[in-house]
Amino acid sequence: FREAIFLEKEKLIDLAENSLLKKIKEGDTTAIIFFLKTKGRNRGYIESSVNFNLNKTEIDFSELSYEDAKILGVNIFNIPDSSRIMINIKLNTVFTDRIILSLQRFGYEITATFYNNHDISDSDNRYKSLLKYLEF
Repeated sequence: FREAIFLEKEKLIDLAENSLLKKIKEGDTTAIIFFLKTKGRNRGYIESSVNFNLNKTEIDFSELSYEDAKILGVNIFNIPDSSRIMINIKLNTVFTDRIILSLQRFGYEITATFYNNHDISDSDNRYKSLLKYLEF
């Protein structure tokens, strides 16, 4: 019984892989991004984000430039009942130690860091997401 379930799961994985490859060949941006984020990490398709608070109303983005990191996105939020703002920067690297130290040197208060780290333990969630994407 276990072997039958295993074989059916393998068939579904084969089907999903073939469907994903078809979408990639068709130029589907979502499929391409999914593939690169899960299989292209060794080529730099990695993301992390850093949240920080500041009292300033202006930010100098040159303070956020680093030789091996690129800013992929920036979100700015007002902190309720405060003159402060929270900024979230999305980066193409998980190696944020130097970036965080530099931000702190410029007076930014780091409140959180997040890494898009696809561990093996997360493979079931990714598999379910892929199946949902392919509309099984």
